[in-house]
This record gives sequence, C-alpha cells and structure tokens, in this order.
Amino acid sequence: MSKLTELNTAINALNELWPLLDSGDKQRDEILEERNKLNAQASELAHKTLLEGVPELNDAIEQLNLVTKAANEAKESIDDVAKRINSVADIIDKAVSAVGKVAALIAVL
Repeated sequence: MSKLTELNTAINALNELWPLLDSGDKQRDEILEERNKLNAQASELAHKTLLEGVPELNDAIEQLNLVTKAANEAKESIDDVAKRINSVADIIDKAVSAVGKVAALIAVL
C-alpha cells in the first residue's frame, strides 16, 4: 500500500505542476506523459492489490467465517436442546393428564 501512496503523491505533485507550464512547452508535455504513466502504474498496482488481497483483511475474513460457523453450530445445538425440552414438556403434560384421569377414576370408585 505504501507504494500506491507514493505513486499517488507523485501524481498529485505532477497534477499541480503541469498546468503552471506554458501549453506549448515541451517540458509540460513530458510532465503530462509522466503523470499518465504513473496513473497507469497506480491503477495496475491498485488492481493487483485488490486481487491479491491484504493479508490482514484475509485473516479477518477467515476469522469471521470461523466465528460464523461456530455461531451456526451453537444455534443448531440450542435448537436441539429446545426440541428436547419441548419433548419432555409434552411427556410431562401427558403424564399430568394421565394422573388426572387416574385420580378421577379413583374418586369414582
């Protein structure tokens, strides 16, 4: 990234310099040509940097993916526990209902 910053600084300096020279001046044309070359280099370097990625950014993305995977696994585990709790609650409801029916039968006898 520092190379890109250096190129950008040089391009900005040339951008400020070339309009100050006379339009027919050969040096102005040379400065404009140099600026265009630096622009092309900066564009190429920026593109290369984006394609290759920044190691810190790649590491952060990898960590984010791992955390997301862990969160999804935790959610699945919580969902499983919730299903078991609901199943136990259903069994308890059935047992309470059965106890109520048995109590009603005993009361009749």
